[in-house]
Amino acid sequence: MKGLKGICIIVLAAVLALGSVGTVFAKGPPASPPGKDGPKSQGEKQGFFGNVTAVNDGNVTIATAQGNVTITLNNTAKYKIVRVMNKWGNLSTFESNLGGISALIGDRVVSLVGNVTGTLEVLKFMVLPTPGTQPLHAHQTGLVYEFNAPSGSSTGNITIVDVHGVHHTFAVGNSSVTVYRPMGIGSGNITADKTLGNSSFVTVVTTGNPEVQPPPLAKAIVLHASQPEDWPKPAP
Repeated sequence: MKGLKGICIIVLAAVLALGSVGTVFAKGPPASPPGKDGPKSQGEKQGFFGNVTAVNDGNVTIATAQGNVTITLNNTAKYKIVRVMNKWGNLSTFESNLGGISALIGDRVVSLVGNVTGTLEVLKFMVLPTPGTQPLHAHQTGLVYEFNAPSGSSTGNITIVDVHGVHHTFAVGNSSVTVYRPMGIGSGNITADKTLGNSSFVTVVTTGNPEVQPPPLAKAIVLHASQPEDWPKPAP
């Protein structure tokens, strides 16, 4: 019962955060995907809550208590990841924090969908934490101390130094396991320097607890354009 109560509280909080006056939290998904059978009354909003079961070309399938519903993420909606991305952001920032939209599979989400100019569109989309677990996605930012790119089926590794001078090591898989952001870059764009003088400044995205042993697997490596001016360069 405590677990169910905790889930209800999270859902209620998410609905309040997503919603506005006149918002309708869905009793179940529509008979067909949003927009297929024509729009509903102008201005109506509808909420969907459940676990993501599939992601395909930006289309996200959510398993709700009443059945599956598929929505399409878009550039005009606002996005948030509880405990990770606590301010509403755009799709690009959301994808970078996730380490790719495919990382949504298995996540608990809530989405607000509205009728805009006669069609149903995603307005807000939030990823919720799973009660009693570690954050869905953990992030560690720092300068690259050492980087061994994966070769074939062999796993590589990356070690970064954070703002406090602490070293963090992560396993790195091939392109189907570890993705690089922004789009279009790869392992060849990452520069390692044990003096930290010419190191790439990156954020490594993992799932679950980043402090476990063996080293956690990097789901994404985000290369930043430059090191922040106020970021100290600790001794290696």
